Amino acid sequence: MVFRTPAYWPVGRFVTFEEVTHNSLDHALRDTGILLRTEEVKDLLAAHDNMAAFPDVEPGLDQLARAEDIKPVIFTNGTSDMVSRSVLRSGPLSRHAETFKDLISVNDIQKFKPAPEVYNYLAQRVGKAPSEVNHIWLISSNPFDVAGALNVGMKVIWIDRPGLGWSDRVAPELKPTATVKSLREILDVIRDCT
Repeated sequence: MVFRTPAYWPVGRFVTFEEVTHNSLDHALRDTGILLRTEEVKDLLAAHDNMAAFPDVEPGLDQLARAEDIKPVIFTNGTSDMVSRSVLRSGPLSRHAETFKDLISVNDIQKFKPAPEVYNYLAQRVGKAPSEVNHIWLISSNPFDVAGALNVGMKVIWIDRPGLGWSDRVAPELKPTATVKSLREILDVIRDCT
């Protein structure tokens, strides 16, 4: 199997998240000694577009869809094409494609989360001045994303489905604005904190 890009990137070089995903799979296959035909690799990568959602996603999106005072957007390290495919092919997400008012990809500025520039770009795209970032709520289950958003002054809800509690060893002084176990809780948290 031959890929057009190496499995590692020199410091400072940007590649799309789609390429990162592709090359990560290549790296894992090589490390484990698994040989797959090109078609099989394509099938595995296509499966990424059809991942199942957690059970709380659809009810949470139902609530957001009815909330006229909330403007939900997708903010992703993935490319717009990659995430659009995933949203359109995933059951609960495809039924809620219209809930999201925008799809904002870090690919546009060629930096990845948790770089401060990507959160500032998000603020710009949703029409908030730098002094208004504290009016933006980021919802994530990724500690690096939580830390990145908190670092620029955004409010953050951390989704802790397993209920293990917040723990970030990189920036332990940063704590989410709120922690929930389910997307069904986020609307109440946002309304209680504003």
